[in-house]
Amino acid sequence: MNEFFPKITEPSDRSQFIYFARLLFWSDGDFSEQEAKILQQLRTDVLKKADLEVAMKKVENITYEFQEQEAQEKSGFRGMIMSLVEKVLR
Repeated sequence: MNEFFPKITEPSDRSQFIYFARLLFWSDGDFSEQEAKILQQLRTDVLKKADLEVAMKKVENITYEFQEQEAQEKSGFRGMIMSLVEKVLR
């Protein structure tokens, strides 16, 4: 494992690897202490490779885009319809 895991460079591939390892560990119905240690080491290795600054920037961008879309919807035709429905339902 230590030889090959570092060669997996795509975050989605690393995630899938851990997912399948977990499935394999539980496939016999027994999650041994050794399997738990291996899984924890895999998770630790993944977090070491994670660039948290990049991840946080992506979250900020998604939040900004969502807020922009929401503002456009409120000021556009959909917003007018929603306002009208709110007034009628009061």
